[in-house]
Amino acid sequence: MELSEKEMRRTITRHFGGLTAHQLEETPLNQDELAPLFAGLFLKPQFRESEQFDDIDPKYQDALNECAADFVRQFKQRAESAFSRNSAAATTVLLNSLAQSGKTDEEILSLLQEIHSKREDLPTLLGDVVQIQLLPAIKAQIENEFNRFREDWGFIFRVLRFETTPDEEDEKEWLEQLAQVLEWKGYTNIDRRPISDVPGELFQMKKTDDFGQGENWLCWGCPTQRCPEETKVRLATTHMQQHAKKARFFVISRSKLSATIAQFLESLEIKTHLTLDAFVQTILNISSHRQTLIADYEQQPIHHHFIDLKGHNPPAKTPIEMKEHFYTWLRREGSSHVSLLGDFGTGKTEFCRRMQWDMLRNYRPANATRIPVLITLREQKGLRLHQMIDSIMNSMGLKQIDYAAFRTLNRMGLFVVLVDGFDEMATHATVNEMIDNFRELAVLAEGRAKVLLTCRTHYFEHAAREKEVLSLPQFIAERSEFQILYLNPFTREQIEEYLDKVEDLRKPKRNVLAEMDRHPRLKELMQTPVLLDMILKIFPELMEADEPITLSLVYGKATRRWIADEERRGRLQKLAGKEVSQFMQDLAWQMHDEDKLAINYKELKSRTYKNFRKRMQVDSYDLDAFYGEIRTCTFLTRDSLGDYKFAHKSFMEYFTGCYLSPRILADTAPEAKINEEIRLFLHYLLLPKVGYQKESRFKFTGSLWPGMKKCSEHDNCYIHLKDNSEMVWIPPGQFIAGGERYDQEKPTRIMSLEKGAFLDKYPVTNAQYARFLNEIGRFEEKWIDLEGSYKNERSRIHRERGEFKVGPGYERHPVNFVSFYGAEAYAQWAGKELPSEWLWEKAGRGIDGRTYPWGDTWDWDKCNSGEHWAKRDLSDYDEWNKWNDSEERQLAKITPVDSFGEFRSPFGCIDLSGNVWEWMRELWEKGKAGRVLRGGAFDSYRNYVRLASRGGYHPENRYANVDFRLSRTS
Repeated sequence: MELSEKEMRRTITRHFGGLTAHQLEETPLNQDELAPLFAGLFLKPQFRESEQFDDIDPKYQDALNECAADFVRQFKQRAESAFSRNSAAATTVLLNSLAQSGKTDEEILSLLQEIHSKREDLPTLLGDVVQIQLLPAIKAQIENEFNRFREDWGFIFRVLRFETTPDEEDEKEWLEQLAQVLEWKGYTNIDRRPISDVPGELFQMKKTDDFGQGENWLCWGCPTQRCPEETKVRLATTHMQQHAKKARFFVISRSKLSATIAQFLESLEIKTHLTLDAFVQTILNISSHRQTLIADYEQQPIHHHFIDLKGHNPPAKTPIEMKEHFYTWLRREGSSHVSLLGDFGTGKTEFCRRMQWDMLRNYRPANATRIPVLITLREQKGLRLHQMIDSIMNSMGLKQIDYAAFRTLNRMGLFVVLVDGFDEMATHATVNEMIDNFRELAVLAEGRAKVLLTCRTHYFEHAAREKEVLSLPQFIAERSEFQILYLNPFTREQIEEYLDKVEDLRKPKRNVLAEMDRHPRLKELMQTPVLLDMILKIFPELMEADEPITLSLVYGKATRRWIADEERRGRLQKLAGKEVSQFMQDLAWQMHDEDKLAINYKELKSRTYKNFRKRMQVDSYDLDAFYGEIRTCTFLTRDSLGDYKFAHKSFMEYFTGCYLSPRILADTAPEAKINEEIRLFLHYLLLPKVGYQKESRFKFTGSLWPGMKKCSEHDNCYIHLKDNSEMVWIPPGQFIAGGERYDQEKPTRIMSLEKGAFLDKYPVTNAQYARFLNEIGRFEEKWIDLEGSYKNERSRIHRERGEFKVGPGYERHPVNFVSFYGAEAYAQWAGKELPSEWLWEKAGRGIDGRTYPWGDTWDWDKCNSGEHWAKRDLSDYDEWNKWNDSEERQLAKITPVDSFGEFRSPFGCIDLSGNVWEWMRELWEKGKAGRVLRGGAFDSYRNYVRLASRGGYHPENRYANVDFRLSRTS
């Protein structure tokens, strides 16, 4: 929430004590002038350790004021900018001064507790945290609290990294790195000796050639970040000459030597003087690997069709040129990690491959450019960094660089690590598993490392979960800047640019664009790069299709076109296209069921033989021919190890959907886990083949149960006489349930409803519940809170002269403030029961697994939700929170149960999404009292009104947005 000027000044005062807002805003120095003053003042160890601040030079105080002002500016924009290290350090000095001014133990303890209560608001806490860290001696009675605080928040102190010059530990680490590099270079018998009065060490060692002949070498390792003084260099070379004994010399320094010193060294015939980075490049010979990867990439069609991607960094809406941003990020110090998120097919993998190709093409060891290392997690069931890195180093011809060596070099900034497919490693991972995987990856983001990680957006429940997983405290401890970027869909301009690059376009560009403008769904699909390429290949067939353009239609026509092209070229001689397609479906399902994304060629051969021997009476010669055609003429690609996988994961998901869809229709599908992409394909594959209103299998065909009659006005509508409620028949059989957005709804799966049942068409209304209370002649407060009120909602039932009445105009509104026990009491009176959540979910989703009762596409005008009232996207949890705390929220309210009757579910239920949450019979957690809630409410955003979404409340809770509907199973 935006702070007012008054609140901002009060916040400034709290953070900076006696400094006035005027002092903070009047800044005499610009940032360029600030830097040397800052380095000369605060970062000197003797100043940092001093407890006296009274003798600070006035000009330094001005610099501190400037730092403080910078901190305030960043405080105002904390959602958009990283926390400045300089600002944090200057704030430390100011707050440390305040810490000397006599705070009591109680005040210190209060501050600690305040910090713990605001753990999520990290950028605004750093000043407070540093104040606590630099307080004078703390008395015993709060020592335990302080220690607990240091344990929880200690990583922040490491983030601030006050030093501008390396301390002893830093120099020691640099020298250790040099020693390791010397070993990798092939030097042996390394003897290290310190040099008195000179930074660094003298390395005495041997270098042996291929014939066993050895030479003595001396190396001076100079770890200081600044160019060493000439007197120090002369002293060091004197030491080198004393230990020479016919040795050859070279110098490795931390920074580039000045021209004067370089000239002096050359006068002593010490011509090799490199920085450590440049020295490392002499052992990283990747020329062969580089040429192979460049050639392989340039043979791919994407090389000629690639369009530079755009992204954004929330909350900013301005598009980012991803290539430009990538190279800017590589040059920027202090930012070690970027997570790149996007939906499937948006170009995450191709972006990684493109950047790898571009960097290799421009790689120049002499310029110390980074080497791109692409780690593909797609085939990995778990994260095995050691094996993956060792394998990659071997493939690059760097056999001497094992995992430990790689980490050292990576920490030094020699590589950029591109980790592709974080989501594809474990589709059904829990939050803890995600965090464990990311924690292991985070070890690569050390020192000067750069790591780019890609992931499908929906792998995370919402933006807050992305930050929870991708910005671990353990990771922040190492680097002070962390970034999540999102890929944007293609714009019209990008689509036009792509069309210009396609040489064999089957229709003129203007015709394609005109058809795109006429078909909104086609335009939406063409914004995804992988689909755009498919659509262009099948464009004429797509335009002639009688059915709506959907994801499954595009993939169906694209795969049939692919197979037809193979037949036309004569590459399929033994197998018919139908047999290839069937084999792909079987193979995709088997790989999905076995949780495999790749299979070895031996296994592929075995599966081919088994499949065709079983279905066709053929000899071994024919089976070999079938295997050859399956290998070379299908949707499979092979890597250098002989492992086969689908050319794009979405092909495997599409063929899995093709395998499952006829079996779901026949109620014979395996009741198995699937992922969100397979569900989406299934939805569009099943939808045209299911007639919910026409097919007899979906209708109630038995004798009506006692107390019920057929509704004379509507199909699949029956009247339950006791409470005069309309009910619909939900048939038994298979359906798709669950989702992937939240842990409590996982996994998406195929289930079976064993028995059919009737379910209320609407949630129970105020009029129905008042009638129940009046008929039973008693009332228990635990059932319903007649005084219930929250914001602009309240209970609409009241007691007047011993009778329960409904406020005028609210008779058809869902009853609210009713507990689980109140719902059970009503069910017992009516002769019905609370539904199982799986009956409820099938009622909403049908058998095609739709996301909402009306279909798979979100529309805030089709149900009563927070977004319906806000008339804007609230899918980001933070955005929804802001709306929920705003005056705008007061517009949201419960609506009559038939307000959205036009958008009913496949079997005819209304208000399953939104308006009010509904009690289910199931326990929320085994062994505990909580009960399941379904459906979302008038104040929920789109993620919570999905039919897969699940919530849970204590059965005694009575809330403004909770009601129920009932079922009858006999």
